[in-house]
Formats: sequence, structure tokens, C-alpha cells
Amino acid sequence: MIDAFKAHQPAMYKDVAAVMKSRHSDLDFVRLDREAFEKLADISIDYAIMEKADNVVCAPVAPEWDDLGSWSAIWSVLDKDGDGNSGLGDTRFLDSRDCLAYAERCLVSVIGLEDVMVIATSDSVLVAHKDRAQDVKTVVEELKAEGRKEVELHPRSYRPWGYTERINAGDRFAVQSMMIKPGKGLSLQSHLHRAEHWVVVSGTVEITINGQTRLLTENQSAYVPLGAQHTLHNRGKIPVQMIEVQSGTYLQEDDIVRHAGTSQQS
Repeated sequence: MIDAFKAHQPAMYKDVAAVMKSRHSDLDFVRLDREAFEKLADISIDYAIMEKADNVVCAPVAPEWDDLGSWSAIWSVLDKDGDGNSGLGDTRFLDSRDCLAYAERCLVSVIGLEDVMVIATSDSVLVAHKDRAQDVKTVVEELKAEGRKEVELHPRSYRPWGYTERINAGDRFAVQSMMIKPGKGLSLQSHLHRAEHWVVVSGTVEITINGQTRLLTENQSAYVPLGAQHTLHNRGKIPVQMIEVQSGTYLQEDDIVRHAGTSQQS
């Protein structure tokens, strides 16, 4: 693979090698220089290497396969009602034909339409004709140029220890749910600009705040002052569900100072 990059993408290989030289250790993490990484060419391995390589062998096959690279492709493989409509989630159709509706956290009703897709997630809604499904890329590029967070961040963020999911946010607060897997925990960390409140919804979690360790169970809560070193561990056998309320002057994810002591990703 390295030889293929040297032969067909020498400039990219040089740039990637430079990025790798920028890597540094951060506790259990290996981090790359963000600015250098973002300068790398945005190109798929198909165009960069595979279509140029002379030592690749292809075998003809005829499976029932689709890369499902668009919402119209997803509609084509879903079960349909008598009018050709497909729904995922809480969806309704009235006097509509050959439509797709996707509802993540709401009810989606499609009335009097044909060949239309309605995709409603927790932070955005897409309405488009099925024949224009690929044009989503154009909208995404425009959103990138505007610096919109929807392009980079999904409300649910998966981590090795579980996930967080954004519920609401304002000028000086953010609310998110958290799930911590059995046997997993977060890194020992602190924040320079925010305090946190934890409320356990289900399960039992071990918390440590400034060296003091105790257990929190269902309907119990804890306060983490600004600057306090803290961590969470699920020592039990079932997932822990929590609500976290952040308050402060700066609430972005890069306001994290990690400290030696644990091995799980924050």
C-alpha cells in the first residue's frame, strides 16, 4: 500500500508522512497535528490508488448488492406499502406514492406527495425528490463553507466507554444524556471553563471528584465544580444512564484537561 501511494500519489504520501511526524502522545491517546491533517487532499482511495494500480485483480460477481450511498437507494431496498411508500420510525402516509419517510425523534406525516423523501433527524430535516438524492452533497458543501456544526457533529457521539447525546444547549448551558457500558469508565479530567451536574437515571456509577470516591444510584446526583478533577466508572453489570448538565462560559469539547490515572477515552 505504501509503495502504491509513492507511485501514484507521491505528493499525498509526502504530506501524510509529515502529518505522522507531528504525532504526539496524550496519556493513552496518539494525536496528530490538526492543521496539518486538515490540509491533506480530500480524495477516496478508489480515485487515488485503486484505479491506477496495475497489480489489482478483479473477479466478476453478480450479488444482490447496493452500496446504499443515498436515501433513494435505501428506499429501494426497504419494505413498501401498497402505494410504494417506505417508513422508518414513527411515520404516516396519506394519498402519497413511492415516498420515503424517516423519523428519528418525531412523527413524520407525508400527505399528497409522490417520489419525495422526508428525512427528519434530531438536528436537521431534509425534504427532496428521490431523483435529487445525490444533490445532498451540494448542500453539505455549502454547510461546510458556512462552518455549520451539523456537518461535523451528530447529536449522539459514540465513545469506547459508551455514548453521549445532546439534548439541548444555550448560551451558557448544555444538557446531554450519557450511557456508560459495564466495566468502562472515563478518563480523569477537569475543565477550565465549566462546572457539571450529574443525575443518574438508571444503574449505579462510581464517581471520583477531587480524590473523593463514592457511588451514585438511580435518582441521585452530584455536582462537579469548575476545575475539579473527576471521573466516572461503571463497575456493575448493566449500562448506566445519566443526564449531565454543563454550565459555564465555554462549553466546547476541547475544554478538557486530562490527567494520568485512567485508560478510558473521554
